[in-house]
Amino acid sequence: MSVQLAPALLVLLLPLSASACDTGSDVPAGAAPWVQKADQDEVTDVVDGIGEDDALALAKVGGPPESIVRTPSGATLLAWSVAGMEGERTASAWIAFAPDGTLTGSQSAGTFLPAPPAAYDGGFLVAGPDAGDFANPRLVSEDGEVITRTPTLGHPRRVLAGDLVLGGHGGLAYRPTEHTFAPLPVAEEDPLGGMMPTALDGSGAITSISGTVRKPVLLHSTDGGTTWERKAIELPPGLDIDAARLVVDQDRTLVPLVDEKQQTAGWITRSAGEKMWTVTSFDPPFEDAWILGLVGDRVLIAPFDGDGGTLVSLADTDDRSEVDRNELRASGGRLYSMSPKVTESADGRTWTDVPLRFPEG
Repeated sequence: MSVQLAPALLVLLLPLSASACDTGSDVPAGAAPWVQKADQDEVTDVVDGIGEDDALALAKVGGPPESIVRTPSGATLLAWSVAGMEGERTASAWIAFAPDGTLTGSQSAGTFLPAPPAAYDGGFLVAGPDAGDFANPRLVSEDGEVITRTPTLGHPRRVLAGDLVLGGHGGLAYRPTEHTFAPLPVAEEDPLGGMMPTALDGSGAITSISGTVRKPVLLHSTDGGTTWERKAIELPPGLDIDAARLVVDQDRTLVPLVDEKQQTAGWITRSAGEKMWTVTSFDPPFEDAWILGLVGDRVLIAPFDGDGGTLVSLADTDDRSEVDRNELRASGGRLYSMSPKVTESADGRTWTDVPLRFPEG
């Protein structure tokens, strides 16, 4: 899972789509509805007229989903944020599918998704699309039903493995085993009066970023926010942290590093059980490279144009494998390609179809 921390509202997701991907006139059988290219006028018409029941219309014109999450049983949720003409208007949507691919629910709105969704055993955690901010998450069951009434505690509680947080500045943590929300423990107050970049991995470890992009300080708790370790990180010359992003998976936290061109050029990482942060730098595999997420013991790096990607080993950055698929995503420790149909892989070599049955027409 990757968490992007935009200055205003925190948005993970890829850059807002302006149109569907262009695959030409030859559309393969079983292709997703977004592979047919939509012109800008079509996109703008849908975005400008978006209502709460227009998720399928947005999926057809809005390009590949920016996010995909799946539950342990195989239920799937796709999410979009799409810009209209010149980015003046935005729309967002999510669509949920049962493990057998049956569409079970959807929702859309004239706002963008402030944070990517998350999955747990039994359903999904979604910020919006009509919530307006990540501090008001809601639950979507595997049956596609929006659950609006969930108890929220008025005070922080110790985080446990499996708790979930949307966005990248803390907020409310959801505990699936108790079906309750509670504020995430805070390491310290942001000296600028805001909310520090914060993420929660699957083991329950919390990481917050303080300091500056050149001289970052990482605050880390392995006991659910009871005690905190504060570590000033010395970066290689010419590199800064990408202060807009934290990447987490089941037991690892990664902070991307960027060069003067704002291209991915390394990372700071730590996994559960490790006592120290590891700083790694390397030459980007291509221009406009950025980290999409973690896939096992590798980092998925892809260009902004969505054409292919590279899996780079955490242990040895010279150990790289090319992924010859389009519109890649990383979620739940697995690799996904969103075009021409949705497929998944554990290693970028063997792929299987994700069952998704969209209505005809």
